[in-house]
Amino acid sequence: GLANIGWQAIAFGNNTWVAVGGGLDTTIRSTSTKAITSTNSANWTLNSNLTAADWRCITYGESKFVTLSYGSNLVRYSSDGVTWSNGSGLPIGRWKSIVYDSTLSKFVAVSVMPIEYLCSSTSTLAFTSGTNTITRNSGNFTADLYIVGQTIEITGTSSNNGTYTVATVSTTTMTVNESLVTESASSTATLRAIKGTAYSDDGITWATGSPTSNLIPRSWIRIASNGSGRLMVSADTTSNDLTAYSDDGVNWTMVT
Repeated sequence: GLANIGWQAIAFGNNTWVAVGGGLDTTIRSTSTKAITSTNSANWTLNSNLTAADWRCITYGESKFVTLSYGSNLVRYSSDGVTWSNGSGLPIGRWKSIVYDSTLSKFVAVSVMPIEYLCSSTSTLAFTSGTNTITRNSGNFTADLYIVGQTIEITGTSSNNGTYTVATVSTTTMTVNESLVTESASSTATLRAIKGTAYSDDGITWATGSPTSNLIPRSWIRIASNGSGRLMVSADTTSNDLTAYSDDGVNWTMVT
């Protein structure tokens, strides 16, 4: 039967159903994550070989199941859903959905991205050298879904435009691994996460590529393929930017 694991996603391949989970609550995520398999959809076998994590997406392609973790950079793949091996190269993110496109011969995944922080006369960012700290005067970095290890991009500043890796996150402050230059509260700066999508030619080794048109920060929750090289993503958001499409899994065009 089905164990109470907090099942999140299911895929079919090689005459086998495979479901992954671990997202019911923090206790189950850390201690009881498993995969479950079935060849007839009626009788299920629980397997404990999948690394404990919050697995929320899975797909099948090129004779393997591939699953990604929500809130980390973990990738696992398996030919049967029982024995799992490690993938690599996935950036840290809240990976929510994954698909395989047979025309592109490519796996593509999408992540829930943090809310973009746009400065104004009332919402500012300040930068402190030495501690490499970014301070906001309003809002909440944690509530906006920023996490340690994430890649962010800063623009609109005098001396701190660039790409950084998040080292720590709290309510109103964030530190980065790279050096910052001290700047007083800026009303023109923008801070946003990047690397909200990733792709792999084999489901094992992952990359973000060098897109000329990035997927903009939104709460992306689903990705789908028409099987002919066109990919679309949809967002759980109240903004006008609800969907985007890509013909290569790297560059994205917003649909408004």
